[in-house]
Amino acid sequence: MTDGTGVLPVCVGAATKIAGYLTEEEKEYEAEFAFGVATDTGDVTGKPVEERPGATVPEGAVAEALAALVGTFDQVPPAYSAVKVGGVRSYTLARKGMEVPLAARPVTVREARLLSIGPDRFGVPFRVEGLLRPVAARDLGARLGVPLAVSGLRRTRVGRSVWSRP
Repeated sequence: MTDGTGVLPVCVGAATKIAGYLTEEEKEYEAEFAFGVATDTGDVTGKPVEERPGATVPEGAVAEALAALVGTFDQVPPAYSAVKVGGVRSYTLARKGMEVPLAARPVTVREARLLSIGPDRFGVPFRVEGLLRPVAARDLGARLGVPLAVSGLRRTRVGRSVWSRP
């Protein structure tokens, strides 16, 4: 899976007035990361910017890097994002080959833990407020010293529910 799947909030009629607030809500994702390649988009559909076939990391190191992500920190969005720069979506500028300077934004990661690991990839559930998604490959890859790309992403929840943990 390379395309994002899962929960997509849809607002109709008068409810469209709250759509902007939904983007700020906490979200849950299940992400899968491929070892050995980093791309310009952060996922496997992008153009490779670094390749190291056969690269891998021990399970303990992955679990440790994920635990270090939990908390609040600033994160620079990827050039291929929906962030607006001068009224234009960043991804539009990036696709034209333009340099896209983006300011860091606050991100809160409430949970990031190793779900599964194999010889060429690993899976992680995340609970976040803010960006993280494809940028997680860049940030985790830097922590682990190995190129990573998101190979699968599923949003499992938007907003708090009665089942959510604080």
